Amino acid sequence: MDKQIAAYAELQQLRNELGENVFAIPIFQSSTAAWPYDFEMELHTVKNQLDAGIRFFQYESNEIPADILEQIKTRCMSEWPDDHEMKLYTLEKQIEAWKQLNSI
Repeated sequence: MDKQIAAYAELQQLRNELGENVFAIPIFQSSTAAWPYDFEMELHTVKNQLDAGIRFFQYESNEIPADILEQIKTRCMSEWPDDHEMKLYTLEKQIEAWKQLNSI
């Protein structure tokens, strides 16, 4: 029970810190829907989604052309509009595949 209380408190702190952030709101909404009253899992999901989203949108690579990177990112966003972890995973796998196909 103590872990649930601590997770709930941390979720509330994150909500307060992020306020009306348009990036964070859907993450909180989907994690609450996926894990109602399981605050540990909700917190885990929120943290992972926030981290993956930040990494996805800040992702840069000097190993592939910028236009290719943008095409891959666009496809990831259309395939996984609400799942930042899957966007990042797909991005990394597609870049890896592109590099193998282009012998880099």
